[in-house]
Amino acid sequence: MTAEKDNVSLVYKIEHEADMTFPIEGYKGQSRYGVYRYVPLVESAGVALVALLPSAEEKANIVIRVGTACFPMLFLTLLMVLLAGAVLWALVST
Repeated sequence: MTAEKDNVSLVYKIEHEADMTFPIEGYKGQSRYGVYRYVPLVESAGVALVALLPSAEEKANIVIRVGTACFPMLFLTLLMVLLAGAVLWALVST
């Protein structure tokens, strides 16, 4: 399932790119939904979204993006470890 950056693009995809969306709300014993026949498939208290799984290439791109996005935090952590080590070395050597 691909992650959407905001709710607006998710709603757009549901309304314009999907063939069928859930939930189609009905009541127990209902046999018609407007002009269509109504057949209850799953009783659920929540919402279900059916989406295509990302390809192997898309998964690899996601891993690369996440890795590069974490690099500044990793760099900051290493810098703080280096600074703490220098402070401890200065305190012990005097």
